[in-house]
Amino acid sequence: MADTDTSLAVELALLRSEERFKDFAALAADIFWETDEFFTITFLSEQQEKITGISTEIWFAHSYLEHIGQLVADQQMRDLHEQDLLEHKDFSIDYQFTKPSGELCVLQAKAKPVFNHSGRFKGYRGIAKDCTESYWLAKQLEHRAIYDDLTGLVNRREFELRLERLVSETHSSKKEHVFCYLDLDQFKIVNDTVGHLAGDQLLKQVADLLKRDVRSTDTLARLGGDEFGILLESCPLGRAAIIAEKLISDLTKYSFTWNEKIFKVGVSIGLVVINQDTATATQVMSQADIACYAAKDLGRNRFHIYQQEDHESSQRHSDLLQVSQIQQALNENRFCLYYQFITPLEIELEPYYEILVRLKDRDGKLVPPGAFIPAAERYNLMPEIDRWVMRHVLVESQHIFSRLPFGQIAMNLSGTSLNDPQLASYVKSLLKVSSLPPERICFEITETAVVSNLGEALVFISEMRKLGIRFALDDFGSGLSSFSYLKRFEVDFLKIDGSLVRDMTTDYTDQVMVQAINQIGHAMNIHTIAEFVETEDDIALLKSFKVDYAQGFAISRPSPIEDLEKTLNSQAYEKYLALAQSAD
Repeated sequence: MADTDTSLAVELALLRSEERFKDFAALAADIFWETDEFFTITFLSEQQEKITGISTEIWFAHSYLEHIGQLVADQQMRDLHEQDLLEHKDFSIDYQFTKPSGELCVLQAKAKPVFNHSGRFKGYRGIAKDCTESYWLAKQLEHRAIYDDLTGLVNRREFELRLERLVSETHSSKKEHVFCYLDLDQFKIVNDTVGHLAGDQLLKQVADLLKRDVRSTDTLARLGGDEFGILLESCPLGRAAIIAEKLISDLTKYSFTWNEKIFKVGVSIGLVVINQDTATATQVMSQADIACYAAKDLGRNRFHIYQQEDHESSQRHSDLLQVSQIQQALNENRFCLYYQFITPLEIELEPYYEILVRLKDRDGKLVPPGAFIPAAERYNLMPEIDRWVMRHVLVESQHIFSRLPFGQIAMNLSGTSLNDPQLASYVKSLLKVSSLPPERICFEITETAVVSNLGEALVFISEMRKLGIRFALDDFGSGLSSFSYLKRFEVDFLKIDGSLVRDMTTDYTDQVMVQAINQIGHAMNIHTIAEFVETEDDIALLKSFKVDYAQGFAISRPSPIEDLEKTLNSQAYEKYLALAQSAD
């Protein structure tokens, strides 16, 4: 009798266990499944039909081995999988198949063999996760890595990769190719007169027009702004000149209409021959830029074939002029500080001020950073400029910054500065005479700068952090290596690349990327800062993502440091400070 009662109790426990498993399987988002020792499917959780679109009866009607042909398209992968099954091994595999509705379904399956108490194989027990959305997101990211979002043409990064391959192949062959670099004339007038939406539409129409004039073997790309590039493979220079003439003719005839306004645009084209004498892709890009500007100087709506004399004249004149201006500005103290307020989106966080450097010419006009920083980097003048900024922030203008009751004061450091072995000693010497505590100071560095000087950068970061100085990793997410390098850097702030933030309200992929970077930052106890925040919608979306800070024109435009001093001296600020202190 006792044995019977025990047997009944065991059976009841098994029934309850099976019911519990079925309840969990029905509630789970994944598909649970089982087979017997003959690979016949014996159990499928209820939601499989919703995910796969295939009725349970069809799955039950055939063994798992028979379904593999539909689930795994690659023959080699299928053979390996069947071998694992016959050897009763654990497996993990991706299924891809078309639903009855015609939609693609992607599942990630894992399973392990089941054996009885005597070691006899009884079948498989597994789980399948619906990864269709992740699959399409990955496809989108792959597409964006190659193609320009606006025009659908190849983007600059992919174009440069193809150019590098072509230059490399040319070293071992006698083939001749031509790089055709196009810069639209009068595009800025359209942007300034009727806005960026009109400018975007013009670029799309120009892209469509250019497609008609290139061969199927050519690579047509948007290189940025109103610049396009065409890689004419196995194309003699004479043929390239004919193509350039056709492009100029078609664009000259083209008119752009927006809100009943008609605009004419032109084009200047630089041609560069690629042959066995070509050294690098970077050289080709530089030569094309020089040739294009030569075409503009000749009167626009024409092309110019690059000659060595062009480079010698243009580069020598440009570099000497820029280097001379920078040296004079340093000697005459014509650099100046600007600041941009970065607002916390979470109330408990302290504010953040980024300090920017500007150059004034002898007439007192501001020279934009893009006009002098590239030359300063090329001729190793950035360390001197960075030191100028640090000296003025920490010592000569400390009376301004020390009056800010709280918040980070961030300065940018270039890659060449990170390579300076004396930089750490210089920072320490400034801190000795500065009233600003190290904990208030933050250095912003780009991923590219750190990676280019990895050993020196890691030593410098470590030494500065011991003093209490913080670090921000700028333009994060712009490079595919960002995530892998993040684990190696000790940083306090991640600045999410503005190219992702700018279009995130209309681009789902950018939204996902911003969210992912924010989540990774928070998982590593790193504060996040979104760059290029330009609208109230941007701010609202970032708040919903729980991003920590926002930077951009929707928050604050860069302003002279003198404006900050005026604010600190104002009665309104004194009242604000008194209220803040009383609240504490």
